[in-house]
Amino acid sequence: MPDPVTLSARRKTDRERICNQFTAVARLMGAQVETRETPRHVGWSSAGIDMTFTLNGVGATVSIDDLHGGETGLLSWYNDYSDRSHKCRDFAPGFNVVVGEYGHPRPHHKATSHGSWDVLATRLQAGLRKARDGHAFIQEEKTT
Repeated sequence: MPDPVTLSARRKTDRERICNQFTAVARLMGAQVETRETPRHVGWSSAGIDMTFTLNGVGATVSIDDLHGGETGLLSWYNDYSDRSHKCRDFAPGFNVVVGEYGHPRPHHKATSHGSWDVLATRLQAGLRKARDGHAFIQEEKTT
């Protein structure tokens, strides 16, 4: 049985596949998606695709490029303030687990996912599912 082909952001066709995979996941979860192609940069010769996802107060960005070697990337999670009704909130422990965030021992308003492009697609889907279902943030206690 042949080894599966590893997607690499060094190749334009792979960048487009990765982008399409992330777009399909985001749309499945109901998220808004923005993409922007980034041209090659003098001194750092890689082209890339920058993507932004927003859903229910959760934002995420990923750059599909070879900054981290081409076979892996980072997905950065943050609070989305685009509709101006959200205030800064900390991500719930369950959200941090499904997106693979291990960097903050206490609740925090940012998170980072790391891994291969397939792993990041899985973590994107899990994080956006939490956002869609209203479980991405620590719930504030209601005072009566």
